Amino acid sequence: MDCWQRERSTRPKFDEIVCLLDKLIRNPSSLKKLVNSSHRVSNLLVEHASVEAAHTTLSQSVGEWLDSIKMGRYTELFMEGGFSSLETVAQMTSEDLRQVGVNLAGHQKKIITNIQEMRVHLINKNTVTM
Repeated sequence: MDCWQRERSTRPKFDEIVCLLDKLIRNPSSLKKLVNSSHRVSNLLVEHASVEAAHTTLSQSVGEWLDSIKMGRYTELFMEGGFSSLETVAQMTSEDLRQVGVNLAGHQKKIITNIQEMRVHLINKNTVTM
């Protein structure tokens, strides 16, 4: 937070900081984007955030995961298509998304991108567990 380097009158207020931190906690993938854009964050923080994000992602239901990426409208379609666990969702392809009923290209891309992140978390979880 380089905001403390600024003039005192332009620094964020406490409630603004709390709001920002709350958003980062509720959406760990946004923290990853923030870390990737800033070279000042230590590797330890990045690794810790990745482990925390993996734990959070893997403990969610499919509906909660879809809600967290703002795609909750597809929860029922995923369930009807047999994708009722994150393990099965992690194996989905673009073709599976189309068959389930995700027809908008932007939504397909967003879901596939998040599925790829989930795969990384699953691999990290298996590596840490071993």
